[in-house]
Amino acid sequence: MITFDYTTLPSFDSSANSPREQLAVLCTSLPPRTNKLVQNALTQLTGMPCKGEIPSTDSPASYLASSVARLGLGVFSSALLWKEFPMLSFLQLFPYVVIVGAARDLLPSLAHMCMHCQFKGSRKTDLFIADIITTPLLLQDSEAYSVDHVKKHHNINIFATDEDPDAAFLLELGFIPSLPKSVYWQKLYQTMGSPRFHWLFLKARLVSNYVTAPLHRRLMSWAWLGFVLTVATLTNSFDMLLVSWVIPLTFFYHNAALLQFCSEHLWFGKIGSRSIGRFCGEATPTVSFRESPLAWVAWVFRMVFYHLPVRVAILPGTLPVHDYHHRHASNKDWVNEIYHRQREIESGAEGYVDIWGLHNALDYVFEHLSNTPAVTED
Repeated sequence: MITFDYTTLPSFDSSANSPREQLAVLCTSLPPRTNKLVQNALTQLTGMPCKGEIPSTDSPASYLASSVARLGLGVFSSALLWKEFPMLSFLQLFPYVVIVGAARDLLPSLAHMCMHCQFKGSRKTDLFIADIITTPLLLQDSEAYSVDHVKKHHNINIFATDEDPDAAFLLELGFIPSLPKSVYWQKLYQTMGSPRFHWLFLKARLVSNYVTAPLHRRLMSWAWLGFVLTVATLTNSFDMLLVSWVIPLTFFYHNAALLQFCSEHLWFGKIGSRSIGRFCGEATPTVSFRESPLAWVAWVFRMVFYHLPVRVAILPGTLPVHDYHHRHASNKDWVNEIYHRQREIESGAEGYVDIWGLHNALDYVFEHLSNTPAVTED
């Protein structure tokens, strides 16, 4: 086992001057009902509610229905674009964001909470629901996922160490402590386009579904594969299957997962400071629109074409407040975790770290890795 020395990093504390509160002030001149709608939209975009905002009334069932609907919408849009407007294939990025986001929502949020028995409350039922969710997506079977996530990732003695499966995978990809921060950025870009990375990820998914999974899950996986191939053969739509399902759920899904993994925790850090909050968005320009319209246009562009896709495809659902989950893994109202975290902070809870922008979260983690030298290897 590898052990590490630690370096404490400065924290980004939650305050009234956070980008979310500045965004909230932006809408105060609107009529109350309109302001409420806009605030809710900003909460969904950023992953952070404003102070005193009332939680939504989502349930696990509605969350599941929404995710499946978005997945279907993304696949349908991609297939339609490919079939009817082949000259506009470059626009496939838009449905791909929706497809990947829905798939990521189905695993890190829904199937993930099934591992904690927080969907129906019965371990047997929840694991079966997780298998139903993950089989069509060729994701890790529920039994293996439960062992990796609940017994290892949530074990305080293993969490974020090289024995944590997520951290071990990052080590395998070369994200080892003590390297210069610039090297991690370079390694991230190289890994995203690396055939080895995508093969390792795909191989793990194939093995989990067709080799090591329990018999019932293997039968489900083979049955689903047979169904898909039969439909594709009868409709002569293998090209559509490749474009609208295989490509977004391999290359793009893998990269979304990588970016999420790399920014999720302060890997190999001190037990009490391994989790961070990652939020999408940024404060409005400090000058008025009249003074600098270009600054405001650039801000809108970044919000729509950077922060929004990141929120949809890389940090969907409750992932921005994954640090709250590690404090309250048994919270039954997990669909509203972003509100519970905010209320806890408003009540005086300490130790939360807010990072705004995925790039800043990655930089924060890479800075930590760079300042965390390996000291022994047994």
